[in-house]
Amino acid sequence: MNSLFLRLTASILLIIGLNLIGLAYFIGETLIEEVTDKGKYYIIVSFVISFVFLSVLIYHLIRKTMKPVDEITALIQDLTKGYYWRRIYTQETGNELHALSANTNELAQQLQRTTEEQVVNENRLQALIRHMASGLMFINHKGRVAITNEKVKDILQWEQDYVNLIYYEAPLPEDIITMVKDAFAKDHEVKNQLTMNQGIHRKIVELSVAPVKDLEGKTRGIVLLFYDITDLKKLEQVRADFVANVSHELKTPLTSIKGFSETLLSGAMYSEEHLKAFLEIIHKESDRLYRLIQDLLHLSHIEQNRFSIKWENVDIKQVLEDLKPSMLEKAKEKEINLQMTYEQDQVYMIKADRDRLYQILLNLITNAIKYTSPQGQVTVDINPWKDKGYSVDVKDTGVGIKAEEIPRIFERFYRVDKDRSRESGGTGLGLAIVKHLVEAHHGEIDVQSVEGEGSVFTVHFYRHPVLKD
Repeated sequence: MNSLFLRLTASILLIIGLNLIGLAYFIGETLIEEVTDKGKYYIIVSFVISFVFLSVLIYHLIRKTMKPVDEITALIQDLTKGYYWRRIYTQETGNELHALSANTNELAQQLQRTTEEQVVNENRLQALIRHMASGLMFINHKGRVAITNEKVKDILQWEQDYVNLIYYEAPLPEDIITMVKDAFAKDHEVKNQLTMNQGIHRKIVELSVAPVKDLEGKTRGIVLLFYDITDLKKLEQVRADFVANVSHELKTPLTSIKGFSETLLSGAMYSEEHLKAFLEIIHKESDRLYRLIQDLLHLSHIEQNRFSIKWENVDIKQVLEDLKPSMLEKAKEKEINLQMTYEQDQVYMIKADRDRLYQILLNLITNAIKYTSPQGQVTVDINPWKDKGYSVDVKDTGVGIKAEEIPRIFERFYRVDKDRSRESGGTGLGLAIVKHLVEAHHGEIDVQSVEGEGSVFTVHFYRHPVLKD
């Protein structure tokens, strides 16, 4: 930069010197003798040419000096806008402007590197939050939802993030809203265990709500951690209930068998009437005991994935046609009107295991008949399902199910009407088996029911399910 100014100064001094010489000459000539008009003309022209040359030279030098400065200024402006990849390319070396350009380029490079690292870290953090096994939600100091991850959306059954909504305006359960208010008000962590019913499913969540503070101790927001402990609680419940349920279920038929066999041995076997009646009861109870053991073994195989699905093209209508004679006979025995409504000339083709599909529909229709009073109605329909496949609706006008019981009806040994189930020989495992078989087909099952009016069990099957190895 100093060399540029030196050159500029030397040029200016040279021009000024030449003009001073010319001026001195003009003055000298004037004093000595009168200058001719032609001489005056040359002197004026020389002054004008010198002035123009001086102006052009100064403009060129100033422009050459200011160009790198303009480039540096433009680069700094671009850096403030986030264009960290911009650089200055200069050919001159050995002056201050070149050093300033190099330093500015280095600054831009460092900013670019820092920004790229920050973006990578943010992406990693977002991926970590998004794929956490636990649900995470952050509510900022203004009370607005700032961050949610996929697990939270799954637990709360959200179809969107609801970011920027005030937390009490978001579709959060009242218990969670109360916990957030307590955390804001009391400025300490709040924990609770929540049970959320979602259709036929029930989720048990352990929720921790804690304030997030900055270095100065000020609360900057509230973080909510959702731990889905449904499977853990279910396992604990299964372990706790299994022995009691199995013992109870085995005790009833065994007590009957033992009691009637002792009666026979005490002398009743010599009465032909009592002998036949008691033996029929013993046979009935032993048959019930056999079904219970078979269902337990079957359910155990299903839950442990110790069975395979034999995928093939199956027409749902044809399976129902195979079921129809036996189901009509059962309905007739109870004076129930059973109707199967579907287009006879249409094919309802899906990928499924024919025997397992038969078992699913058999259990659902049998249950519908079992829980429907005489003169009632049971209807089986096949309908398209969202261009994905077909739905089978099994509708009855039976006893119905209480809303709070719907999430539990697929549990092992759970009965809505316990007395009627046992009288009809039910094991309490049918719906548990149905649920597992539907899930093995990658399908879905749903229940809608009104107590005293009836129920609708809907099973959704894909035409082409995503098969897993």
